Amino acid sequence: MARKPALALADRPLEEEEVEAAIFVHEGNVTKAAEELQVRSDRLRKFILAKPVLRKAMDEILDRGVDEALGVLFEGLRQENWFARLAAAKEFLRTEASVRRGIKPIPTAVQVQAPAGGSGALVLKWLDDEGPKLIEGSVNNGSR
Repeated sequence: MARKPALALADRPLEEEEVEAAIFVHEGNVTKAAEELQVRSDRLRKFILAKPVLRKAMDEILDRGVDEALGVLFEGLRQENWFARLAAAKEFLRTEASVRRGIKPIPTAVQVQAPAGGSGALVLKWLDDEGPKLIEGSVNNGSR
């Protein structure tokens, strides 16, 4: 597909109504909307950010995506396949709604930093089926 010269794309006037229609058709994909409108995507992004009605349209598109994603999760929770239900439940428990109910996401990584200019003690403690575990060590700035 032949590209149009950048200057020609930059000069095309934009109308809020046509931009709104294009971003809805392309579900918020600004690059695809820009191609349809024959303008540069960076220019279209700036135009959208400058127009409250278009920012609102983008918010609506994202809200619709969230609604659809929630629908998929609820559909997954009702599947006969146990693994599908488990996967949906795990994702659902990561949502803000679950956090509000007191379910806290499990961190996948921990970062430890020693106090500025010094070192400190490090103690990790956790429980598992075999009982409590403990690791003790030290942390020094600038070393691993």
